[in-house]
Amino acid sequence: MENYVNYYKVGVSDFVNKEFCSLFDGYIKPTCEAFIHYAGPIIIEALYKKEPSDKVCLALGLCTDKNCRIIKEKAQLYNINL
Repeated sequence: MENYVNYYKVGVSDFVNKEFCSLFDGYIKPTCEAFIHYAGPIIIEALYKKEPSDKVCLALGLCTDKNCRIIKEKAQLYNINL
């Protein structure tokens, strides 16, 4: 998401709330919309703070293992030790 926002020069909140789910079709789009309704504020805050995806995953309760690493290299780059 961060790369998309930076590349297209769109506002974080607008992208998450209005554009993100338009990237999906079919059955995934309504699921995405429901997820964004629930998780949008957390995702927006994380993007503003430039939090790594691992911390966002944990904040949303999607990852329960504190050793979860979505992108191992980024975890090392940000020196995440949860």
